[in-house]
Amino acid sequence: MRWRLRRWSQENQTHSATWRQASVPVIAVTAWQGLFEQAKLKVGQTVLIHGAAGNVGAFAV
Repeated sequence: MRWRLRRWSQENQTHSATWRQASVPVIAVTAWQGLFEQAKLKVGQTVLIHGAAGNVGAFAV
């Protein structure tokens, strides 16, 4: 029983890490779209990013 539990937790951690890693490009593209396609940010302009504690905000910074 103990071996099964240990193996199950290792498999789920690996699977979970894969999903988190796969979401990184989606988060980066979301930040890019928000800044350059929606807000029409140009070179030399500044922007205030409020709420940069989340994933999209961190990429925007």
